[in-house]
Amino acid sequence: MSFYLFSILSVYILPIILLSFVWTKPNIIPYKSVFFVSIISLITGISCAQLLPESNILQLTLNTVQAIALIMLLIYIVLFSISKHEALFWQAIIIFISSFTWVAQTKISTISATNVLNTELILNITSLCLGFILVAILQVLSTKVLSQLSRWGIRLFVLLVIIGLLPISGNILLLMMKLQVFELTQFRLSFVAKVTNFYWVYTYLVVILLLICDLVYFYKHVSPLKIVFNATSQPIDKRKAKAKWLKYHRLALSYLIAIIVALSCSLFWDLVASRPVTLSDATRVKLADDNFVHINIDKKLIDGKLHRFAWVASDGKLVRFFIINRYPDRVKLGVVFDACILCGDQGYVQKGNQVICLACGVHIFIPSIGKSGGCNPVPISQWQQKNNQVLISKAELESGLRYFSTVIEMDVTDPVNGEILKNTTAEYKYNFGGKTYFFSTEYSYKVFIDNPEKYLGGL
Repeated sequence: MSFYLFSILSVYILPIILLSFVWTKPNIIPYKSVFFVSIISLITGISCAQLLPESNILQLTLNTVQAIALIMLLIYIVLFSISKHEALFWQAIIIFISSFTWVAQTKISTISATNVLNTELILNITSLCLGFILVAILQVLSTKVLSQLSRWGIRLFVLLVIIGLLPISGNILLLMMKLQVFELTQFRLSFVAKVTNFYWVYTYLVVILLLICDLVYFYKHVSPLKIVFNATSQPIDKRKAKAKWLKYHRLALSYLIAIIVALSCSLFWDLVASRPVTLSDATRVKLADDNFVHINIDKKLIDGKLHRFAWVASDGKLVRFFIINRYPDRVKLGVVFDACILCGDQGYVQKGNQVICLACGVHIFIPSIGKSGGCNPVPISQWQQKNNQVLISKAELESGLRYFSTVIEMDVTDPVNGEILKNTTAEYKYNFGGKTYFFSTEYSYKVFIDNPEKYLGGL
């Protein structure tokens, strides 16, 4: 699921529910007029956000206008009746402000990394369309349901306005402190953090409140009609009662489905889609007596998937490498370090038939893996294939130490006094004969350097 669908839900769902209350006032809803006013306001808001330069003053103005609009809307709904023309006015204002806010938060200029029509652009545009269709459906269904819940509706409306004002008030206070209108204090900063850091929660609060409204609507209006339908015996009256019950039941069910879809999209983005890609677990390998790592070439290794391995050097530094069969119709292995000369040791992941550099997102042409250059993984040039095994020497693995920074904590022994210590906290260390030795004291370190062979006889 695209980020753009989630962003539309997170920005628009509260405003369109507030507008649903507005449209419970007029006797007739001019759907065609509402549609055109919404489209015009949407395009105008997006255009203004794109044209106006970003600044703290502009953001402060926008947030202030949002707050005033919500307060004025609350007063209007509670104290006055609203005509269809006034409702259209509020529809235009709220959609315009929401669209301006959405563009400022979303950066729609990144909808595609290229200027050509590609899969990414098509998917993002589809997500945008689906997002706007979903919020439009929610507004229509909310208007029909909330018009039946007069007392519940007013309470919900007040609560939603408060939910909307909380992050806006935090943004206003933060911007005024940035502009030095207010002095920066710990109390004010704490308030800003509390009401803005949990912005993602507000969407779920709105959805849960809508779900409660649907349940109340079902209990108060749908269930009694079912009872009336079951109790009616006259055929004509029974058909009328059934038709009325089905009408209300379908509305409640449609509303429930729309709410669940919105909730599912938000949860999927937060729990799955937005999570950063992480490296798969690496299989630990050790050197054999011949100072080579031996990896069997079996069916799993040549399945075209990325197989990650890790070797720990004597000083605890972790060296990762992976093996992948580069061609689907024959065995042609690529054996490379899981690091890039340009991007470092963040590593590579495989999505479908593509290997991707985690650092820069470049897609690697799999048949080119094993060759140097660009963002290709650093090749292990002297690996061998013997007796149906991949062999990598200690010298080759050590040549990759400079590409990695991860150090595994492990127990090491001071070769002079036999004391056990941690490699990550040892103050003294010395490399001798291709191995790193650690020392608990400066004395041990110095006497070892003077005569290493004396202390390595039993090791």
